[in-house]
Amino acid sequence: MEQTHAEITPPQEPLQPRKEMSVVDWAITLFVASLPLIGLIMLFVWAFGSDANLTRRNFSKAALLLILISIIIYVILILIFASFFKSFWELSNQYV
Repeated sequence: MEQTHAEITPPQEPLQPRKEMSVVDWAITLFVASLPLIGLIMLFVWAFGSDANLTRRNFSKAALLLILISIIIYVILILIFASFFKSFWELSNQYV
């Protein structure tokens, strides 16, 4: 027996329209994300959770990426300044 195309492919669910975030949703999102520890936890939940709004999920991923880039830049700057002050300290101890 031949199978038709309709029998082979499973039925697809209709695409749900993307719900836009309102101004209040954005205000709550920005407020919660700005809280020191809770905000970081919520950014991870929104970024990698399955039930988050797509816009909020993308915002959270971008915010986490910026946090990671900031941490890397801070570590590099701390290492540069630490080596500068170490060499300055050693140089100043030679003349004492």
